[in-house]
Amino acid sequence: MRAVAEREGWAPFDVALDTVGTAHSERGALALLRKGVGRYVTLHGQLAGLVGERGVLVGGAAAALELARKKMLHRMSDDVGYHWAVMRQDADAMAEIGEAPHARFPPFDRTPYGHFNGEKARYLQRQCGHLT
Repeated sequence: MRAVAEREGWAPFDVALDTVGTAHSERGALALLRKGVGRYVTLHGQLAGLVGERGVLVGGAAAALELARKKMLHRMSDDVGYHWAVMRQDADAMAEIGEAPHARFPPFDRTPYGHFNGEKARYLQRQCGHLT
């Protein structure tokens, strides 16, 4: 994915916002970040799941430890920052992020949907307005 991004002039990025939350999307986004200053932000951190499974106190502590582990791992191995974000689904807010003055985004029609097969890929493309 990095080779395609560099050939197309997309990479490297300062920030990657992962709204998918799979291991594949995390690896792909981390590979596209600028070393030393890049920041990876996922909307699929484990906070909600761990709090739901183990309760506020134990789940919150487990989530804090997992976040600290991932921050250290990605700073040492990839030389990028790692962050979790929690937000409600808001199409208007995502559109506002996309219209930020200095934001650069790869065009969705050329973004690979490779880790989604068949109907899931078509659904995602329809949601992004690329299939009618």
